[in-house]
Amino acid sequence: MLKADFHMTDKRIVMTTAGSVDEARRIAETLVDRKLAACVNIVPKVVSIYRWKGKVEEAEEWLLWVKTAAPFEHVRDAILEMHSYELPECLSISIEAGSEQYLKWLDDSSQ
Repeated sequence: MLKADFHMTDKRIVMTTAGSVDEARRIAETLVDRKLAACVNIVPKVVSIYRWKGKVEEAEEWLLWVKTAAPFEHVRDAILEMHSYELPECLSISIEAGSEQYLKWLDDSSQ
């Protein structure tokens, strides 16, 4: 029988989008530099279709997956401070479980 290496966690992924690769990189680098994220994945050129101010809009965006052990409020506030959007997406997705070594790295790399 294999020993499970997964543990319950209070870690999270914070998801946001950016309107340009430069903005996405600036947000990602700042979050990691401030230890608000251990890692940020930038997924290029996603197409978003959304309703804004009563109209259906379409935009090409860069999706950011922010992996963190930092409090959501700190990550959210930093994203809002740097973001160019009037109403940036900022969602917290709980990580229910993960490998012990990876979760420790998240703790060590973000606060």
